[in-house]
Amino acid sequence: FVGKLPPKEAISVPDNCPKCDNELVVDGAFIKCLDLSCGARQVHSLIYWCRALEMDGIGVKLAEQLSESGLVDSIADLYNLDMENLLTLERMAEKSASNVLAEIEATRSLTLTQFLAALGLPKIGPELAEAFAENVGSLASLMQLVENRNDSPATDDGNQAKYNNAITSLIEIDGVGSTVAERLLNGLAQRKEVITRLNEQLIISDVEKRV
Repeated sequence: FVGKLPPKEAISVPDNCPKCDNELVVDGAFIKCLDLSCGARQVHSLIYWCRALEMDGIGVKLAEQLSESGLVDSIADLYNLDMENLLTLERMAEKSASNVLAEIEATRSLTLTQFLAALGLPKIGPELAEAFAENVGSLASLMQLVENRNDSPATDDGNQAKYNNAITSLIEIDGVGSTVAERLLNGLAQRKEVITRLNEQLIISDVEKRV
């Protein structure tokens, strides 16, 4: 088939998130909404969590249903679901609901590595999650680093991160620089509320620290 190609047109880049109307930011080749309370971000976080923990029964469609119905506003809400909740969803039968609940129950006990990898922290994949877990050891220790991250005074050139005790302890990990360390701590700080809730609902086991 030989035909005439349509004329070139400039792509219209939106300035605001179509879901929550907050301002979008350009991150490399991507346009992102940074508001973690945005409905689209919440669905994405839920899907990421479920895929990371191999919860195959909760796909994109069900995640969207759970969010739109108001049953799940954050990952932590997933662990409050019961049969009665799930059966209110369209096309959800008792057998399917039972399977979903069984998958959720199977993830109530996680290692720190699994937990960090599933949180969807920006650019913190499974390998980095494992490195942080094995070098810090516990979620409590990690969250203490989050609390301490701004304790050190800024230097004359304003480069606080280089001298921050929390950052310094993390950049001793092989392959971790100050940017990655800051990304981890900031990501955990932004998710502090949901992490606190998940820590109350799940058993997150410590990891034996590397010697």
